[in-house]
Amino acid sequence: MGALKFQFGDAGKRNGKRFYPRKVAVFQHNGNFVVCDRGNGRSRMQIFSKCCTYMFKISIRFMDIVTGLAVTAKGHIVAVDRVSPTVFVISEEGMLLHCFDCSVFVREPSDIAIRDNVFYLCDMKAHGVAVFKDSGEFLYRIGNERVSCYPTGIDISSGFIIGDLLIGDTHGYCIHVTCYGSDGVFKSVFEFPQLNVSRCCGLKITSEGYVVTLAKNNHQVLVMDLLYV
Repeated sequence: MGALKFQFGDAGKRNGKRFYPRKVAVFQHNGNFVVCDRGNGRSRMQIFSKCCTYMFKISIRFMDIVTGLAVTAKGHIVAVDRVSPTVFVISEEGMLLHCFDCSVFVREPSDIAIRDNVFYLCDMKAHGVAVFKDSGEFLYRIGNERVSCYPTGIDISSGFIIGDLLIGDTHGYCIHVTCYGSDGVFKSVFEFPQLNVSRCCGLKITSEGYVVTLAKNNHQVLVMDLLYV
């Protein structure tokens, strides 16, 4: 358990280097990586091959701080700006396809998950998830401060129970994972009191059903078994 498979990247601001990396996502059709870090400005986006070779940089001068990053089934990059809450959809080649302002519905985005043509945006300050069509049309909201307080990660299951939405938070120095069905109806909350953590970043579900998150201030990768996912 916990064996490192591989790593890549050297520290630096030049192209091909990493300077305080924030987000990473993978293109499912070719295995390439998209990585967002600080670079020479506030945010930089770079593409690396599945062999970890630097390919090119995508200009994102229109973004301040990337707080959410995902890749759609079509291979489009979806990035969320935290400073001025906006969702940007970018082609794999780096062309801006479209964007929409979500600041009316999202106070402070912290992560994003995508299912079909629907975007799920974690909102730390509103203690929940705002749901949008990929066109930018607001649909509905999930969660509240009683069950998803200051959420920092989100993912959608694809295993035994397909389509469940899992939202992670660490209020009260404890990891909570709140589960909603594909219809947005609350199902359950999982709590891990044995883990004392102050801040987690992101949340992903593996193909085996494990839930993975990063404990930022504890300098740890946490893997939790929710059994049913």
